Amino acid sequence: MEARRSGNFEQSVWNDDYVQSISTPYVGLAVQVSHALELPLHWRVQKLEAKWFINVYENRHDVNLTLLELAKLDFNIVQAIYQDEIKQMSR
Repeated sequence: MEARRSGNFEQSVWNDDYVQSISTPYVGLAVQVSHALELPLHWRVQKLEAKWFINVYENRHDVNLTLLELAKLDFNIVQAIYQDEIKQMSR
């Protein structure tokens, strides 16, 4: 891992080799940390971030299937609401 300094901010850059070299139980954590370091959370689109996290959570070994199913249902319901609103606005 190398660190770069730009202005007053220090940015850590993770290369793929380092993330892949981490032992198996921590790979999910390494992917989440790498993702978090790419771009601050407040700059991301919340719905896309939610979809990304659902996909990451789905691949965890200790996944709660009920919670996962509820998260997917909630995401799909909100997407359907957004689609209906776009249809109404485009008329």
